[in-house]
Amino acid sequence: MAKKKLSSTIEKGKFLIITSLELDSFMLENEFSDKTKKQIESIRKKFAGTDIILFFLNYTNQHYELDSFMPIYNSRENFAKFKAVRDIDGAKCLNPVIFPKPIKGWNRGEIESLVRKAFSSANWARDYGFGIQEDGMPVMQIDIAPYAKEPISQGVLDFWTEQLEYYKEKASKQPDFKPFLHELVRDIEDMRRERDAATGFRDLQIEAHDYALRLSDVVNGKFDARCFDQFYEFVEGFFKNMYKSLVNAFSINLTPAYGSAILLVDLVPEKDLNSETAKSWKKGKDHLIRTVQAMPILVQKGDPQERVNKFCQNAILEPEKADKVLNAAKKLFPALKKSAIEIYSQTTEKPLATFDHEGADYFNKAKKDLSDSLRPVEDNIVSGYIGILVGWEDKNMRFTILTDEGRRLTIKYGQEQTEEVRARFKKSVKLERIKDGRGWSLVGWK
Repeated sequence: MAKKKLSSTIEKGKFLIITSLELDSFMLENEFSDKTKKQIESIRKKFAGTDIILFFLNYTNQHYELDSFMPIYNSRENFAKFKAVRDIDGAKCLNPVIFPKPIKGWNRGEIESLVRKAFSSANWARDYGFGIQEDGMPVMQIDIAPYAKEPISQGVLDFWTEQLEYYKEKASKQPDFKPFLHELVRDIEDMRRERDAATGFRDLQIEAHDYALRLSDVVNGKFDARCFDQFYEFVEGFFKNMYKSLVNAFSINLTPAYGSAILLVDLVPEKDLNSETAKSWKKGKDHLIRTVQAMPILVQKGDPQERVNKFCQNAILEPEKADKVLNAAKKLFPALKKSAIEIYSQTTEKPLATFDHEGADYFNKAKKDLSDSLRPVEDNIVSGYIGILVGWEDKNMRFTILTDEGRRLTIKYGQEQTEEVRARFKKSVKLERIKDGRGWSLVGWK
């Protein structure tokens, strides 16, 4: 039985590969406009040395319009003759390909590699197209529909990585070809990013590191990396204020997520830490996470005083320390309204904290309330509300009183005063204090 002849009518999601001899009748049957015919003929003349040319069409206003095309060469010799052109009569020239296989031998990954280039680098609607091959070859039909919706496959990365070797060789001899080489490098970066997201590798990367910084305003995997400088200042400021002895006991390592627009951050301790310092390091590192985790409280709606008190309690920070830590944290808010920084820690389910333009207003109001409440006062007799107890396990025990004037004062007390302080926790009191170095100590109650 004779093999059924393929229809020469363009079908959505199907690529028909014809020969040069059939081109005129093919364009006539599909009612190509004079403009499109002229573009295709012009491209054929300028790429006479190609073995196959793929044409990517959009159907607009009941006409096929040529968006882009891709030259395919079977040999390096012909590939070396490729002229570095970007546009012919309004149609974009996509990266040329060296592909020695006949069409009937193309596998799934190879077909996907060719059409995905048009997906990402042109304005093609992913529906219509055809190809012209050398005379004497059989007419072929290729189904491209599956690749328009499915996640990118590993075969695509493998294919274009192999093409990269050809591009490097050609660019070394023809400098005007380097823009194509650089474009292919960026394409591979984007493909890896898409592949990592589809396979879950990006999420695993986040889980494997201490912190991950992700920005919302990412364009083609690129973003303003100054967010890392601001995060570094915040981390350094935290340890300077809370664990000064550990400032030189660790380093901060930065790793861009592979093929992704995420900065991965690790706090790496020195290898020769003694057991006591190692224990303190773990405590400080856990305290930092807890502090970041408490920050969403400051960007919520509500009374600034209540939010500050809750933050200090959840972060286990006395107000004076919290004020210094938050001085660096306020720099994490991006200046642009549409920007946002998300901070993750070993999970992708939910960020520890998000810094955006909207939250900055609530944060600044809370921070101002905290700073105002800490303005120096010299009265020995003060009254107010005891809302925070700090350092029950430490030698230097202290509590925070929110005075009647709205100021927060930290008062140290001795171990013998523990029970009377605890008895007044979350109550209004009046007390006498005395200057003790840079701080204040409890004398007694009034």
